[in-house]
Amino acid sequence: MQDDDDEMMPQEVTCKFFGGPDRPIHYSTLYRGIAAGRYPKPVHVGPNSVRWLRSECRKARQALIDARDGAREPDARLSVSNKCGGGRS
Repeated sequence: MQDDDDEMMPQEVTCKFFGGPDRPIHYSTLYRGIAAGRYPKPVHVGPNSVRWLRSECRKARQALIDARDGAREPDARLSVSNKCGGGRS
């Protein structure tokens, strides 16, 4: 059986992970976040197939929450920026 932290999530599940099941983030928002260091990079599992590790997504989400709460300085590669287009998702 696969450990939950090692689960590999497809793009659709990853977008729901960050945006919620009722309003997932758009895939282009995910890729902009990857370029900005906000979200983890995907793992290439085939020529045209990528997946995200749940454990890395959890860490990225926690860094976003910590940055919002001012609990600690976020990891430099997971820093929150306003490059996502004024609240659009």
